[in-house]
Amino acid sequence: MFAVFGPGTRLMNSLKYPAKFGLIGFLIAVVVSVLVFELVTNSEKTIAFTEKELVGIDVLKLTRHVLEQAQKLRATPPMTTASSLAGTIRSIDDVENTLVDTLNLSQAWASSKKQLEGLIAPGQARSGQAFDEAIGSVVQLIVTTADNSYLTLDPQLDSYYLMDTVATQLPKLAETAARIDAVVRRAIDVGQSASDERRELIVLAATLRDAVDGIKRNLTIADGFNPALGSNSRGAGGSKPDSLPT
Repeated sequence: MFAVFGPGTRLMNSLKYPAKFGLIGFLIAVVVSVLVFELVTNSEKTIAFTEKELVGIDVLKLTRHVLEQAQKLRATPPMTTASSLAGTIRSIDDVENTLVDTLNLSQAWASSKKQLEGLIAPGQARSGQAFDEAIGSVVQLIVTTADNSYLTLDPQLDSYYLMDTVATQLPKLAETAARIDAVVRRAIDVGQSASDERRELIVLAATLRDAVDGIKRNLTIADGFNPALGSNSRGAGGSKPDSLPT
């Protein structure tokens, strides 16, 4: 032990008190400077992380509106719905620099936009497959937005599973439910011989159950990590729902 501290001890013994205090003060200043540098660096990283999340939230609001309006257009195709969808597309175009520079969504948005514009083009025939592909690209855009904005990379376990539910699972669940509605409408129009529609409904029903199970799993994990989430989600009667509606 003496061999380790010996050189330092000899150095301190050879210095006078003013030099000793000066050396100790210098060493303390170096340590404090390093700690402050680390604190500032970590704070800047946290701020940049949070700013990117905020941008992602703003973009997700717009893409969610696109998803809702495209689903409404598929169910009931009046021109007012098409006009609303066109307006939301323009709103996303207005923040395209943010999409490109911050979230790297240029190609994803360009692909979705092209398919969406095909749905609202005057005189354009709109098939069910065209709607499915266009809306599917919007759902994927929502997932990519959440990933690129770090919303689904939150280091807190409860926040991660909640954000995965909101930004990834719920849009997929909503689109599956909307597709079931569209298939049922089509089956009613076709009549009893709609065997293709029945097969598609069986597949979609299984997908819907998987989505609901995934959401319940996410919420269970988040609630287990942060019990306050469960108490906040209870209704006015003070009881927590046993399951999601299926």
